[in-house]
Amino acid sequence: MCLAIRPLRFSCIIWIGLFWLLPTCLAQAQTTMNVLKVNPLSIFVGTANVKMEHRLGDRFSGQIGVYVGAPRLRFETDSTVRYVKYFFVGIIPELRYYISFNHMPNPKGFFVASYCKYAYVWQRYAAHARTPTGLVHGGVVERNHVATVGFLIGYQHIFENKLSLEAYLGPQYSFLQSNPTFTCPSCSGQERPIDRPGLRFDGIDPRFGITLGYAF
Repeated sequence: MCLAIRPLRFSCIIWIGLFWLLPTCLAQAQTTMNVLKVNPLSIFVGTANVKMEHRLGDRFSGQIGVYVGAPRLRFETDSTVRYVKYFFVGIIPELRYYISFNHMPNPKGFFVASYCKYAYVWQRYAAHARTPTGLVHGGVVERNHVATVGFLIGYQHIFENKLSLEAYLGPQYSFLQSNPTFTCPSCSGQERPIDRPGLRFDGIDPRFGITLGYAF
């Protein structure tokens, strides 16, 4: 997983640079249009999610999104209630193709998009570890690096050329590099937790959301 994350992290940097080069390469672009957006659903998980979309041509646009959060989430497993404290920050460069964009002055209509995402996720929770003398209870701190690639389909509408509303949905695949540390009074420092509550940051899962924004 470590080998997969490094080239993806480099690809995200290249992707961001292309957003600034593409406008000079796409001669058909006649106007400039930006949309500043927020994801209102993110407040339900204690995060702030802000995006900026920039028109690149007749059918293309580039978008950069950043998010940060520090929620404390509650999870129920069987008859046990567990709490996990998170801190995460991430960046999402995205390239969009509007199916019906054409010569309209703003990025609206149906679109397909590809993106990559890099996130740093810190989390802390209580767990058990197995030792030669049996199970011990302690605390776990994880420092995770997550690289993600994905695709989206969606629709964005601009009201009176000012207010934007969009919805999107698609699959994504994440690669995780995790470094958990288990601590307890009798631990040697080499133990690993045998139970892990909370969110999953690797494998395939869906991504969906809505945004509200202002076009200028």
